[in-house]
Amino acid sequence: MTNTPQGEPKPQPAPRFLAALPAILHIDGRDVPAQAGDISRSGALIECRMEQPTTPDVELTIATASGDRSVRLTGRIMHAHQDGESVRLGVHFAEMTPEQGETFALILSRVVEGLAPAALSDIDPAASLADIRAALSRISQAHRVALAARSTDHVERSLLRQDMDAHVLEALARNPNSNLPEIKNLLRRTELLPSTLELIATDPRWPADEELKVMIATHPRVTFVTADRVASQLTDLGRDRLVRRPGLHAGVKQKLMAQLSRKHRGST
Repeated sequence: MTNTPQGEPKPQPAPRFLAALPAILHIDGRDVPAQAGDISRSGALIECRMEQPTTPDVELTIATASGDRSVRLTGRIMHAHQDGESVRLGVHFAEMTPEQGETFALILSRVVEGLAPAALSDIDPAASLADIRAALSRISQAHRVALAARSTDHVERSLLRQDMDAHVLEALARNPNSNLPEIKNLLRRTELLPSTLELIATDPRWPADEELKVMIATHPRVTFVTADRVASQLTDLGRDRLVRRPGLHAGVKQKLMAQLSRKHRGST
């Protein structure tokens, strides 16, 4: 084992991204259809239906999701796990030629840009919050934002609502497929950006929902301007309920209480 010279930083592992890219494993004279996931510049997790290989050296063809680009690489199996008729192989790539490197970089960029399908289906919705967030963190931010903005699957959106990245959460708020209960669940996330709260407050899909407006006005990251505007759109009953809620912006609360006091005096 080579030791890192004192004073020099240890090399950082290559960023890994979840994907579901078509692949072919060339081994023992066979071409075995496979799927490449958990992919990086240095290796990939390969899943296919076969017995565990007896040789560590393999060749592998990986393609884009559309199949318009592919590259054949050599590699070495670093670990293997048999699961029934399928096997998962951790393959470390050998050094690539400039041509191989250029094509592989293009394939990897498709994953990063969100043009290859992310394997959210591999994340168990019943898993712990920590496990879900760990799995999400292995997908590039650009990919998660793209998925959050367009996903049509409610289970996928529920997983993405657990993301720690505020930009992913804002993309969910923009998603035309998100429904009112999902948006209310999203508002329970304290990490939301003020711009996300403004976006939800002005969304024409739910202008009359007072509970939603109360949630926005009492969110810890709402601005005075947004909270004040939302409060002004409430009915008298809604404003009365709002001033009793903890977390309301002090300036907005003072303004509402003054309005309610004047209205009360005027009615007596």
